[in-house]
Amino acid sequence: MIAHRALGDGGFRHDETDSAGPYLGDTLAMTRAFLSLYSATQDRQWLERAEHSLAFIATNFPGTAGAGYVTARTATDAAYRPHPERDENVALARAANAVWRASGDPHFRKIAEQAMRYVVTPQVARQYTAAPTLLADAELTSEAASQAAP
Repeated sequence: MIAHRALGDGGFRHDETDSAGPYLGDTLAMTRAFLSLYSATQDRQWLERAEHSLAFIATNFPGTAGAGYVTARTATDAAYRPHPERDENVALARAANAVWRASGDPHFRKIAEQAMRYVVTPQVARQYTAAPTLLADAELTSEAASQAAP
């Protein structure tokens, strides 16, 4: 994936050529993969790659009014306007929170909080089941198990 889909600035392409991308989901998937590799190996290169991917997301996919992140940087056609999507923002909040906890860099906590601001809006929170939102909220508002007092 790094050799064939990386954009060079922390982001990832959907395909060899991305006429309408990049898409949040592609870079988010790689962020989560890097986090998994970091968790398994404790090799900081994977955490750094996750950090770069999150920085790309924050720069390229911010939602309006500081709430959430949109699905794509540009419209795919005249009928589709990029907008925040609940499941992507839940996954982003969880990934950014994990990177914040591992790195201590408050920039990643802010990314998690911006994603959650969209997820908890009444129109989104009432439309879907609450479990993913509650899980992300618990992770953001609770001490990490590794940081909790015995």
